[in-house]
Amino acid sequence: MQSENQQNLGRVEYETVISNLKSGNIPLTISLQKKDKTTFANELFPVVISPSQYFIDSQKFIHIKKSAQDVRIFLNRPLKVEFYFNKRGLYFNSLIFENQDTFSLELSNEIFRIEDSKKSVKRGVRGTLSSLSSKFDVRYECVLPAEDYHVFSKPQIEHIPLEFRNEVKALLARFVSDAKEKKSPPVGNALHLIPLCRYLVTPAAIRTNAVQGRLSPLEIIFVDERRLVLATQNTVNLPRLEEEYNFCFEVEIKPGFHFMRKMNIPCVVENFYTQDEKKCFVCRFTLVKEEDSRFLSEYIKD
Repeated sequence: MQSENQQNLGRVEYETVISNLKSGNIPLTISLQKKDKTTFANELFPVVISPSQYFIDSQKFIHIKKSAQDVRIFLNRPLKVEFYFNKRGLYFNSLIFENQDTFSLELSNEIFRIEDSKKSVKRGVRGTLSSLSSKFDVRYECVLPAEDYHVFSKPQIEHIPLEFRNEVKALLARFVSDAKEKKSPPVGNALHLIPLCRYLVTPAAIRTNAVQGRLSPLEIIFVDERRLVLATQNTVNLPRLEEEYNFCFEVEIKPGFHFMRKMNIPCVVENFYTQDEKKCFVCRFTLVKEEDSRFLSEYIKD
């Protein structure tokens, strides 16, 4: 089922893509099409199937070798299968089942183009981080993450999937200790470190973008009237430590209404945390208008 306003490929394009998939050199990324209250944390992360792990038969069934054990958690559940063709992100929906020798799924008669994400706008949030330095004239689009980080609630350990909590607690204790020993900047009440630690310890989300190689927007994983935390897996064109920026933040005043409150808040990148390919930037607001501070403090729910 097509869940977004995206275009499916025409017949000639479709046959060209199928032919190239059969050539056996295109990795596939498999993820759940739907998530519900019974979804476990390890099922939220997509699985990449390398070309050597699958083949396509004459009936357009994709057969995945049973050595790809991570696929088992998706059995008999609606899937989204994503891949790149000529650097263009594409996807189709299917269902995976098990037979004697392989895991198998049917190649859909419809393949859709992946469009640039507009989820943050639909959810009533727009954000842009712009350098205030004439030396570095850069702008970063900032969006809400696909995962539920409870951005507009006060962070709690209970928001974190159970299997990651102990690791998050250990990392949080280390970061707070470093701040107390003045090895890093002050962390205040350290609430912003809870989603930050969660981002660093959970498996990196694999994303198929509209265009292969394009930098992803920065993800807003925490914001209150004092700080902003941005997360990314990008490796280039990153915010700079101790650099001053302006955070232009537009928030829907009430869910479902289309009236946006726009705030321009100067900030400085006061700290930077990294683990593997994941990076988090803590931006401290340097000058917040009284009415903006009041709005943010009231907007963030306990």
